[in-house]
Amino acid sequence: MIELEAIFLPTFVMIGQNRSAEFQLAKSDHDFIEQEQELKTNTALTGEIEVLTKEIHERVLGDLAADPAAGGGR
Repeated sequence: MIELEAIFLPTFVMIGQNRSAEFQLAKSDHDFIEQEQELKTNTALTGEIEVLTKEIHERVLGDLAADPAAGGGR
């Protein structure tokens, strides 16, 4: 009996380790994909913020140039 246990125990341990390794690999793959998607989203949002900031800046400067009393007629 003890010999059978000594044979099967390492086998079951290895099966458990393999399942754990497969799970970790799948999780890391999923995390990588999610991280790449977040990076793309953040990059796109940063670009949009830059465009909007430039538009606001141009409008403010345009308003100041059109109204010398507001300080635009330096």
